[in-house]
Amino acid sequence: MLIVFVTSANVSGQYRNFNTERNIWKNGLIKLENGSAVKTTINFNFVSGTLTAKEGKEEIIYTPHQVQYFEIYSGKEKALFYSLPYDFDENGEVTLAFFEVVYQKNRDVLLLRHELEFKNKNFEAGIPASAHNFGRERVYRIVYMATNGKIYPVLQARVRTATSYSVRLWSDADKLASYNEKSQYTESATEDEEVRYKSILKDDMEVLFPESYLKIEEFVKNNKIKLKDIESWKTVVDFKSQLVN
Repeated sequence: MLIVFVTSANVSGQYRNFNTERNIWKNGLIKLENGSAVKTTINFNFVSGTLTAKEGKEEIIYTPHQVQYFEIYSGKEKALFYSLPYDFDENGEVTLAFFEVVYQKNRDVLLLRHELEFKNKNFEAGIPASAHNFGRERVYRIVYMATNGKIYPVLQARVRTATSYSVRLWSDADKLASYNEKSQYTESATEDEEVRYKSILKDDMEVLFPESYLKIEEFVKNNKIKLKDIESWKTVVDFKSQLVN
C-alpha cells in the first residue's frame, strides 16, 4: 500500500512521556480526513491508540479513519502521528492505526507505535475451594521502517509490565460466592529507564530497499552496525538518502 506523507516531518526529539495514557493533556493539532484542522487540547492513549480532544466542555474521540495526522506539542518538542494502513480486519477491510514519526529522510520513515499483550489464567485449588487468578499486561514499543509504500517492523522493546494475582477463598459455612480476596499488583517503573530493543526484522535488506540493498548491506557490514537500536536505523536511512540509484 502506498504511504503518502502530506507534510514533511520536522520532529525535535522523541515524545517520551510514557504516562500519556494517564489523562495527560497537551496542546495539539488534528488534521481531519475532510481537510479541516482542529487546534485543541489532546490526550493520546498510546496503549489503546485512542485519540481524545477537548471541544468546549466535551471530550471527542477520533478514530484513525477520521484523521490524516495529528501533532502534540510539549515545550519546543513536537510529536507527529500519522494514520496509516496497518492490518486487515476479519472482513478483509483495511484497518488504520496511529504511528508516531521518529525520523524521516525523503520517503524513508522510521515509525513507532505501542501494542498491548494481555494474558489471564484462572484455576481452582485446595479444600475448601479457592479460586486463583493471575493476570499480566505487557506494553511493547515497536519501531517500523516505512519504505516503498510498505511498513516493516524492525525493532521491539518491552516498556511496561503489570501483573496481578488474586486468591478467592470460599468459607465452609457458605458455599455461595462469598469470599475473602487478596490481590497484589506490581508495575515496572519505566519513566527513567532506557529501553532495550531487539531486532524483529523478518525480511532482508533486499525486500526493504530492492534498488540499493547491496550498497546498504556493505555499508552496514563495513561499519559493524548491529541494527538493534533507533540510532542505527537512522544511520541507514541517512546513508540511503545519499545514494544515487
